Amino acid sequence: MKFWQELLILFAAISFTVSVKAQKGIDTDTPFGQGEDSVTCVENLRMFTTYAKNGAFKDAAEFWEKVYAECPASSRNIYLYGVEIIKKQIEEEKNQEKRESLINRLMEVYDNRIKYFGKDERFPTSWILGNKSRDYIYYLGDSIDARMVYGWLKESVYGQKEASAPDVLSYFVQISNRLMKEDTLVTADEFKQNYRLASGYLKEALVKTTDGTNAEYIKQVQEILAYIYISSGAVGGDTVQQMLAPEVEANKQDTVFLKKTIGILQSINQRDLPVYKSAVNYLSVLIPTAESISGMALDAYKENDYKKSISLYKKAYNLIDTADVRQRAECLYRIAGVYAVQHDYVNANKILTEAIAEDPHYGQSYILLAKMCVDDAPNIYPSDPVLQQTVYYLAVDKLKKAKEMDESVTEEADSLINSYSGKFPSEKDIFMHMDLGKGKTITIGGWIQEKTVVR
Repeated sequence: MKFWQELLILFAAISFTVSVKAQKGIDTDTPFGQGEDSVTCVENLRMFTTYAKNGAFKDAAEFWEKVYAECPASSRNIYLYGVEIIKKQIEEEKNQEKRESLINRLMEVYDNRIKYFGKDERFPTSWILGNKSRDYIYYLGDSIDARMVYGWLKESVYGQKEASAPDVLSYFVQISNRLMKEDTLVTADEFKQNYRLASGYLKEALVKTTDGTNAEYIKQVQEILAYIYISSGAVGGDTVQQMLAPEVEANKQDTVFLKKTIGILQSINQRDLPVYKSAVNYLSVLIPTAESISGMALDAYKENDYKKSISLYKKAYNLIDTADVRQRAECLYRIAGVYAVQHDYVNANKILTEAIAEDPHYGQSYILLAKMCVDDAPNIYPSDPVLQQTVYYLAVDKLKKAKEMDESVTEEADSLINSYSGKFPSEKDIFMHMDLGKGKTITIGGWIQEKTVVR
């Protein structure tokens, strides 16, 4: 009996010893732990905080590691400075694998802050997730898991509301746009709702801020989000017109704003909107540029004032830098197009020859030539239907050249080739026509005067 009593006492002593040793905050679910471990936690906390406040993050790291591991609920400073300590390590780490490990650890620090301090009234979970998202995007760039970070950003914005940081609101809209285009997670309606939400919060923030620098930053974010919204493809021309018209009117003396607006509208193929015309006209008054004058030329063309349109396009051409051969070729192509609409193929052909000399890799010049040849075939050979059909040989030659020189026109060129090839003279027509023969080189007449081969 005595033996069993002694054994029980021994087990009790061992259990007591273990319990005394397990006094760290992480083990006892208390902020600082108990006994000697509590004192150690406070000392390490004091040491790393002192170093970190002075920017000595390397010196702080040793003491921070102990506090982070042993008493993670003892102070919010563990996470405030812990983020900075790890960021410093990321910046200095050259090994990619180790760097990625540190980035993962940075995310873990944010997760633990949420675990221990997520209910903080001033800096709650939603605020922490905004900061976590910002660092995640910064360090991973295009490699981010867009779905995951969208979840963080959404919770952050819906929680922080008008208190959301401008860059967090910007990321929220940008990631929404990306997921709308590349994924099925965000619908067009949800994207538009997210934009309106972020835009509204930015307006509130702008009204409340008394800091001029911050106000300027908020305005820049508003501009970025407006561009993302109107160029997203989720909104129609009416919305774009409604958004930009008052802005253009208010900034009609601002050349930088007008150029930016014109560029945006061109990039989303909205040159037909009244706001585009207004912006171009205002800019052309302030600074006559090739871009603004080309816009006026397009307006004149749409109003069937072809003489004015050609005159303005020529003026625009003379303003284009000689080194910008693509833009010069495109401008000449547009002039030729105005001539072609009037069936003045002689002048159109002359201008297209100049366009090809400027930039032989601008495929639209060849395509327009092909269309002109086909369109004027009845006038070139008014009394010979078979010779009219031979013009399609040359048209296909031009289209093949267009593909060869400019891959971007391949789809359009192939479609026309398929159409035109079906209109070649038949073998019977070739056999019966004394001027033709399979494989024979012929010259297409009229204004064209170019050689082709009978198929």
